[in-house]
Amino acid sequence: MAKDSRIGGANAEGGNGDGGSAGGQADFDIVESQRAIISTLLEVVQRMQDNDVLCDEYLHIATRGMLRARAERCEQILRQRKRNSDVISRLLQDIGPLS
Repeated sequence: MAKDSRIGGANAEGGNGDGGSAGGQADFDIVESQRAIISTLLEVVQRMQDNDVLCDEYLHIATRGMLRARAERCEQILRQRKRNSDVISRLLQDIGPLS
Protein backbone atom coordinates (compact mmCIF):
# COMPACT_ATOMS: atom_id res chain seq x y z
CA MET A 1 0.00 0.00 0.00
CA ALA A 2 1.66 3.14 -1.22
CA LYS A 3 1.19 6.39 0.60
CA ASP A 4 -0.22 9.30 -1.34
CA SER A 5 0.53 12.97 -0.90
CA ARG A 6 -2.49 13.82 1.23
CA ILE A 7 -2.11 15.16 4.74
CA GLY A 8 -1.16 12.49 7.23
CA GLY A 9 0.10 10.10 4.57
CA ALA A 10 -3.30 8.45 4.17
CA ASN A 11 -3.56 5.67 1.64
CA ALA A 12 -6.17 5.14 -1.05
CA GLU A 13 -8.20 2.62 1.00
CA GLY A 14 -9.50 5.12 3.49
CA GLY A 15 -6.83 6.73 5.49
CA ASN A 16 -4.97 4.83 8.15
CA GLY A 17 -3.99 1.64 6.32
CA ASP A 18 -6.58 -0.66 7.91
CA GLY A 19 -9.09 -0.32 5.07
CA GLY A 20 -11.57 1.53 7.30
CA SER A 21 -13.13 4.93 6.86
CA ALA A 22 -12.06 6.55 10.14
CA GLY A 23 -8.88 7.91 8.61
CA GLY A 24 -10.78 9.15 5.59
CA GLN A 25 -13.11 11.14 7.83
CA ALA A 26 -10.15 12.53 9.77
CA ASP A 27 -8.49 13.58 6.50
CA PHE A 28 -11.75 15.19 5.39
CA ASP A 29 -12.04 17.06 8.69
CA ILE A 30 -8.47 18.32 8.40
CA VAL A 31 -9.05 19.52 4.85
CA GLU A 32 -12.29 21.26 5.85
CA SER A 33 -10.52 22.94 8.77
CA GLN A 34 -7.75 24.10 6.47
CA ARG A 35 -10.30 25.47 4.01
CA ALA A 36 -12.04 27.38 6.81
CA ILE A 37 -8.75 28.87 8.00
CA ILE A 38 -7.72 29.81 4.46
CA SER A 39 -11.11 31.41 3.84
CA THR A 40 -10.80 33.38 7.08
CA LEU A 41 -7.29 34.51 6.24
CA LEU A 42 -8.41 35.61 2.77
CA GLU A 43 -11.14 37.71 4.40
CA VAL A 44 -8.53 39.22 6.73
CA VAL A 45 -6.27 40.08 3.79
CA GLN A 46 -9.18 41.60 1.85
CA ARG A 47 -10.18 43.81 4.79
CA MET A 48 -6.59 44.87 5.32
CA GLN A 49 -6.36 45.82 1.65
CA ASP A 50 -9.63 47.75 1.97
CA ASN A 51 -8.20 49.62 4.95
CA ASP A 52 -5.09 50.44 2.95
CA VAL A 53 -7.20 51.93 0.14
CA LEU A 54 -9.28 53.89 2.65
CA CYS A 55 -6.13 55.16 4.33
CA ASP A 56 -4.77 56.32 0.97
CA GLU A 57 -8.01 58.16 0.22
CA TYR A 58 -8.00 59.79 3.67
CA LEU A 59 -4.39 60.91 3.26
CA HIS A 60 -5.17 62.28 -0.20
CA ILE A 61 -7.98 64.38 1.27
CA ALA A 62 -5.80 65.49 4.18
CA THR A 63 -2.81 66.49 2.05
CA ARG A 64 -5.05 68.54 -0.24
CA GLY A 65 -6.29 70.52 2.76
CA MET A 66 -9.87 69.40 2.18
CA LEU A 67 -10.57 67.87 5.59
CA ARG A 68 -13.28 70.39 6.47
CA ALA A 69 -14.86 70.34 3.02
CA ARG A 70 -14.86 66.53 2.94
CA ALA A 71 -15.52 65.98 6.66
CA GLU A 72 -18.46 63.64 6.06
CA ARG A 73 -16.42 61.39 3.75
CA CYS A 74 -13.53 61.41 6.23
CA GLU A 75 -15.88 60.27 8.98
CA GLN A 76 -17.19 57.49 6.73
CA ILE A 77 -13.63 56.39 5.98
CA LEU A 78 -12.70 56.32 9.66
CA ARG A 79 -15.86 54.36 10.59
CA GLN A 80 -15.27 51.81 7.82
CA ARG A 81 -11.62 51.36 8.81
CA LYS A 82 -12.73 50.80 12.42
CA ARG A 83 -15.33 48.22 11.34
CA ASN A 84 -12.75 46.43 9.19
CA SER A 85 -10.27 46.42 12.07
CA ASP A 86 -12.89 45.02 14.44
CA VAL A 87 -13.77 42.24 11.98
CA ILE A 88 -10.09 41.45 11.43
CA SER A 89 -9.55 41.16 15.18
CA ARG A 90 -12.58 38.91 15.60
CA LEU A 91 -11.60 36.67 12.69
CA LEU A 92 -8.07 36.24 14.00
CA GLN A 93 -9.40 35.45 17.47
CA ASP A 94 -11.73 32.85 15.95
CA ILE A 95 -8.75 31.13 14.36
CA GLY A 96 -6.93 31.10 17.67
CA PRO A 97 -3.32 30.19 18.17
CA LEU A 98 -1.92 28.26 15.24
CA SER A 99 0.77 26.49 17.20
